[in-house]
Amino acid sequence: MIRYRIASESEDGTSIQRFGDGIVVSFLAGSNGNRFWHEYEEWLAAGNVPEPPTPLPEPVDPGPSLADRVEAAETIIDLLLMEGALS
Repeated sequence: MIRYRIASESEDGTSIQRFGDGIVVSFLAGSNGNRFWHEYEEWLAAGNVPEPPTPLPEPVDPGPSLADRVEAAETIIDLLLMEGALS
């Protein structure tokens, strides 16, 4: 069974993905010379609805910057030197 998903939407156009026959095909909506666009239009006319875009993952917290980590390491070294632990 063929199914479609809206891959992305932007001011440049909508990208659609086609699944179902072992091949994933991406194409731009309105690509009149593209056979996949014509198949998609027929699929829509038959009452089908494409899947929504896959949501983007939540951003990952990168943690402290390199500069912050270097500063923390230098502080620890300074404290150890003051205590005489490093000599």
